[in-house]
Amino acid sequence: MRLGTKSLNWIAAGSLAVAAPAVLWAAPNPQKRPTGTQADTCELRDGGTHTVVAILDAETIQIDNGKDVRLVGALPPFKPSFVKQDASWPPETKAKSALSDLLLGRQVELGVSKQRHDRWGRLLAHAFLLDGGQREWVQGWMLRHGHARADAAPGGAACLAEMLAHEREALSAGIGLWRYPLYRAQDAHQPKRLMRLRNTFQRVEGRVKDVGVTRSRIYLNFGGDWRTDFTASLRIRNKAFTEADLTQLKGLKGRKVSVRGWIERRYGPHIDLLHPAQVEVIGDDDPNRRLPPAIAGNPDAGDGVTDKADSPAKKKRPDRFGPDAFDL
Repeated sequence: MRLGTKSLNWIAAGSLAVAAPAVLWAAPNPQKRPTGTQADTCELRDGGTHTVVAILDAETIQIDNGKDVRLVGALPPFKPSFVKQDASWPPETKAKSALSDLLLGRQVELGVSKQRHDRWGRLLAHAFLLDGGQREWVQGWMLRHGHARADAAPGGAACLAEMLAHEREALSAGIGLWRYPLYRAQDAHQPKRLMRLRNTFQRVEGRVKDVGVTRSRIYLNFGGDWRTDFTASLRIRNKAFTEADLTQLKGLKGRKVSVRGWIERRYGPHIDLLHPAQVEVIGDDDPNRRLPPAIAGNPDAGDGVTDKADSPAKKKRPDRFGPDAFDL
């Protein structure tokens, strides 16, 4: 990872090492984390050094100049709408508490990319905790401890491959939010279920039935009818994708893949791809795909989504939740 004109191995040094970005489409083994310099794609500009004066939520801090800073790319678990308004959501509570214990009253160095602010005026930044002469990457720490999911958010997508390496450690260990079935991977071949999850961030897994190429976009089609089935696509002129990336995408027909991103309606359920690391080829025996056991006896352990619309025996029963019922 580079900051300004200096090449700083902030994330690659000693015990703070993170896996270097995996070869495109292949998930790295979280138990074998190579060290060394980071990829040139994860390049940040100096955002200054500040003291954290408040923790506003599990992804937003306030610094000593009064600005709110969003820890871009590490998406925390916010309370879903099916949880009662006056009730807490344990993954969210734990994530905010962990962030507070880590940062409140301490100094951080900020790294920013080309997009510096979101629509609410928050500064979009990666944060590095200064501790005894060392730097701890805050997003990586949150992901590694299961308090967030790696998201290709604007302003943070360049470091997605590095963030995924941290996320896989927590996923493999089944800690933090990964103990809850709500965050399991979704089936690409259940489009009605995916449609009920629109406007939420999801990991979707399935076999690519066909790859469609138009003048402006590449489409990964997971069913026979693009008007109703799940699709992922990208703009061919997206500068995050190289010619090699596009060639590999075009060769994914018949491969089993994992796609992550925000579900939206574009005819059927759809994910817009912003970065190559959003798509990974997976195998049926990949241990990172297995859902850790739910917390025994926890009433919140269910995923809150019913499969009534996908079950032939229950087709006439109404959906329990509306299509916009979730905001994870």
